[in-house]
Amino acid sequence: MNTEERQRLKTNELGQTVQVVGHRLEEHATKIVAGICGLLLVAAAVTWWSRQSSATSIKAWTRLESAENEKDFGEVADDFKGTVAGRWARLRESELYLQSGLPLLFTDRESALTDLKKAREGFAAAAVNSPPEPAIQERALWGLAQTLEATSDGDTTKAVDAYERLLKELPDTFYKSAATQRIAALKTGGAKDFYEWFAKQNPKPTEARPKDGLKGDLDSMLPPASPSDNPIDLKPNPPNSDAPAGEGAAGDGKDDAKTEPGEPKPEAKPEEPSKPDEKPAEAAPQKKPEESPDKETDKQE
Repeated sequence: MNTEERQRLKTNELGQTVQVVGHRLEEHATKIVAGICGLLLVAAAVTWWSRQSSATSIKAWTRLESAENEKDFGEVADDFKGTVAGRWARLRESELYLQSGLPLLFTDRESALTDLKKAREGFAAAAVNSPPEPAIQERALWGLAQTLEATSDGDTTKAVDAYERLLKELPDTFYKSAATQRIAALKTGGAKDFYEWFAKQNPKPTEARPKDGLKGDLDSMLPPASPSDNPIDLKPNPPNSDAPAGEGAAGDGKDDAKTEPGEPKPEAKPEEPSKPDEKPAEAAPQKKPEESPDKETDKQE
């Protein structure tokens, strides 16, 4: 077989192949076009979602950075659920409620339990590690254990379980030593008795006193003072001061006894300031007694 025949056979084979492929394309053209369109739509959707997700993530982190209080962090957590920024916001919200609730247990138990309930619910939500973020999970489990301990009524089982969960899920946690100590302490009878007694206490804001170490306007929390509680000025007048006429001597208590505590005292007349270096006035020379007219007449005679 010469070269021309071989080339002719190859050309015929290629033509037959093209014809077969063409027939098949014609038969499945609709399906092929639909498949290509589907792939394009999926690619477009992925691109759009990626861009939207990036924009949402940027917005979430921006709002998280500007949040300042429990309300701000709670709104970020609600608006961006399922994101890392949203979990951080829920964690920070819970930590702030815990920080405000613990001191209130000694001054306002009702408000304290309200804050600690919000803290417990927030920590429980943030402890779910989805999307994965070990730092959030670690702090959330620690906060949850602390909240359960503070609100226990003598039954410390839930608090112990929370501390043990932290050690189980995160064996190398930063809180390993502290959690181990709390577990050992909560299993003792003394801790159970204390929390059972503490749960029965019900302090209220009106019972607060300055010795409680509270910040703020403590005068508004104290009962009004009676007139007898007002201080009385018992300081004596200066030794060299001249008391106005008609008033008692300094420190004799006569005028103070007549004046009711809290009533304004009559204003004293301003005294001229004494000059410290002024010398005492010299006594004026005595005048000679004038002679009577009869004596003068005798002298003239």
